[in-house]
This record gives sequence, structure tokens and C-alpha cells, in this order.
Amino acid sequence: MRKRVTKFVLNKIDKELNKLESNNDHSEHNTETSSNPQYNYERQNYSDNYWNYNNGYSGQYRDTQPYYNYHHNWQQGHNEDSSSYQNTEITHNICTDNLIEIQPTNVHTSTINSKPVNTQHTTYCDKKQAAKVQFHYIFSSNSSTNSFFTTGQPQPQQIQRTELVNNEKDVNTCTYETLNILDFNCKNILTCGPFFKETESDVDIFLLQEHWLFDCQLPLLNEINDKFTGVGKAVDTLDPIPPIQMPRGYGGTAILWKKELDTLITPLTIGNERIQGIEISGEPNLIILSVYLPCKGTSDHIDEFQDCIALLNEIVCTYKLTHQIIIGGDLNEDIINGPSSQRKASFTEFMEDHSLETKFTGSTFIHSNGHDTTAIDYFLYQNSYKHSVLEIKKLDIGANVSDHYPIKMVLQHRRYLIQQKSMNDFFKTKD
Repeated sequence: MRKRVTKFVLNKIDKELNKLESNNDHSEHNTETSSNPQYNYERQNYSDNYWNYNNGYSGQYRDTQPYYNYHHNWQQGHNEDSSSYQNTEITHNICTDNLIEIQPTNVHTSTINSKPVNTQHTTYCDKKQAAKVQFHYIFSSNSSTNSFFTTGQPQPQQIQRTELVNNEKDVNTCTYETLNILDFNCKNILTCGPFFKETESDVDIFLLQEHWLFDCQLPLLNEINDKFTGVGKAVDTLDPIPPIQMPRGYGGTAILWKKELDTLITPLTIGNERIQGIEISGEPNLIILSVYLPCKGTSDHIDEFQDCIALLNEIVCTYKLTHQIIIGGDLNEDIINGPSSQRKASFTEFMEDHSLETKFTGSTFIHSNGHDTTAIDYFLYQNSYKHSVLEIKKLDIGANVSDHYPIKMVLQHRRYLIQQKSMNDFFKTKD
């Protein structure tokens, strides 16, 4: 039925346009000696959201927005520049012969403020307004097939009414999602297949340290679990070791994420081989860093430790005004209960400079004698975003063969949803 009505309407439009063109050509021939032809139009004003009809249905309406003329006889020789329509108001007259009557309804606007909650839901972004607008296009007709375009008073017969609805899915909306982030020093990722299998349903993002892969082996990160993909850095990333000369693996950082998050995540090339970062799009965008700081086993460990702190300081300074930042990793330093040291002082100063906080979850390193000894694995987050950190806790996973406990952060993250709808979704026809 819709196709037949559409075809019928288009045919009638073509016929009427042809008639108008022939009439205008004749009119121009008779008035070509006239030096100042008058063209008066009435200009729109949607600020009042209504139409006023004079007797004889000579439509008048007003508009403070730029005027766009759709009449096919509009002459570009008009003396006024198009920019003059930006801030001025001009009145014109509209010829209503062969006019289709358009009757817009009132426009209702409402403001909905979003509030963070602990469960996933969809809401409007802060200070966003959503208007539900309904347009009713009424085509009037009488018994004559040539009177589809009516003149004078509209006929009572109504062919069809089509309603256009702007609902909350037609504008940019926000969804609050819960991201489960697991920080884990895995001590050789090739032995952690059962660990990833046990935790895959409860974790969205893995922050890994000591994966023990060299640069040529990093593609293996995408083969650990078929539900996850990721990026990483190896100890030889800046100077790759040939495969035939690879020693026993050590070090390295990586981040793995669920494949359904792939469109939201951008890997970053910031930092050195001890720092791996990604960016997650949202409101605000989120920077997540996996960090493996130097241990105390070398003579220059303090200088190397401070070099890493300097890189972290540079990264945080770059992003802290526009992004939410989460840092997780093996710091190789007990920054809460450990003894005073130059390393601890450097890291504490870094946290104070950027208003970073953490939460003590207990000892995370297991000594070779089987006892928990010290807390060196942490999550760091900005004080201004602490309300989005729902939980940080240490996990005891049966499939864990590392000498570190994993720690888990539950983070509330907000991101935009842009719904794309087909025309059939926009238009709902009522009989």
C-alpha cells in the first residue's frame, strides 16, 4: 500500500511541476520588458513552532535560521547576499496554489540528567536534551484524480498519516559498563593456558607482566585464548634478538582484552619495554597501563627504576586532563608497608604529584617457601575518578602456577552509544 501511494504521489508531483514550469515560461515571456520583477516570499521562523494560515491558505511562517529557497524560479540576481539571512529577519509571501498541507504538532523537549549506578543501563549523557518530535503529513484529496494538490479549503478525506518519532535511540546516549580488569605477573604466559580458561568469563582485560616472550614471539599473545586478543612488548623490542639466539625468556609486559571490545581499544606506543598502554574510547576516554618496574637484583636498579618513574610521569602529564588513567602492574616495591627507601620515596612522590591512589589488598608475592611475604602488585587510579572504582581485591585462582597473586579491579566506565537505524525504524505508519 505504501509503495502504491508513494508512486501515485511522485507521478502527481511530476505532472504539477511540468505545469508550473510551462506556466512560468509563459509568464516570463510576457513580463520580460519589466525591469523590476517582484518576488515576495514569507520567511520561516521555527522559534514559535507553528504555522499561521491566512484566508485562501496563503501560508505565512517565520524563521530566525538561514533562509533556504527551494523554489525553482529563485533568481540569484537578488540584491541581498546569502550571508545576510544569518541574523536578519525578512518576510516573504508564498503562493499556495498546488500546496500540500503540512501540519506539524507541538515539539516537546525534556532534559534527562544521567546518574552513575552500579548496574549496566542506558541513559542520556549529562546535560543532553532529547526532543520527541512528531510530524503528521496529511494528504487531502477529492473525488477528482487531478485535485490531489488541493486549493482553497482542505478536503475532509484523509489518505494516510505518517508519524516520525525521535526516540532516545536516535541521539547519542551513554551506557555505563562494568569493566573487570585483572593485573597478573604470570611468570611465563605459555604455562598459563588453564589460568586464562578459568578466568575468561570473569575478566574483560588482562594486564600482564613477565610473559617471557621475545619480540619475535609476541604474536603468540593472540593464541593464548580464542576469546582474547592483545598487544605487548618484550625485553628485546628495541633491539630484537634473532630467533636462533634466543635465551630463556624473561620480562615483558602485555595487555589482552576480549575481542568484542576490539572496536573501542587503540594500542599505544608510549613508554619503554616495561610499559604497555592502550586507550579505550568513552566519556572520558580511558588510558590503561601495564607496568613492570625493575627489581633490586642489579647494581643500577635505582637509576632504572627512576627512569621508569620519569616515563610514567610524562605519560600521566600528557593525558590526565583529558583521560581517566588506570595503572596496574608489578612495582617490585611495597609502596604501603615497605621500609623507607629511595625507590619508595620516588614512587610516593610520583603518586602525590598526580593525586593517585591505591588500595592495599594484602601480600601478593609468594616466597619460595610457600608463604606470602610482601605486597608489590597494585592498581593506581586518580583521586578524581575514585567513585568509578567499585572494587579492588586479591584473587586465589586454583589454576595459578605463578608466584604472584592476581588482583582484580571492577571499574565503572561510561561510553557513548550511537544507534544507527534504518528508514523503516524511523517511520511508523498508522492506519
